[in-house]
Amino acid sequence: MDTQQALDRVEEVVGRVRATSPSKYIRWPEEIRKSVNELICSGVSFREISKRTGIANESLRQWAGRSKRRGRGFRQVKVVSENSLTVHLASGAELRHLSWDQVKELLLEKVI
Repeated sequence: MDTQQALDRVEEVVGRVRATSPSKYIRWPEEIRKSVNELICSGVSFREISKRTGIANESLRQWAGRSKRRGRGFRQVKVVSENSLTVHLASGAELRHLSWDQVKELLLEKVI
């Protein structure tokens, strides 16, 4: 499933949860949190996910932070090319063909 399809799927599931929730304060299912973290790891911005799903930006950042803390610690990396980087995430996902600036942005947003 590509990133756009995954985002569409999360948007659909969020809509169903919102439709069945009697309160505006929703305890999001783990399925949604996991899917959102996968989207973040694949490079989708917090802003885009929030805009498409209506989930508060702060909630998204908290979920990403929890996921990051679980996999906390240094990992050995191997630089194969200085022009294109691949980042292996604790979740098992890979981000390929990144520039140094893209990695820097992911680090600043605390995605990796």
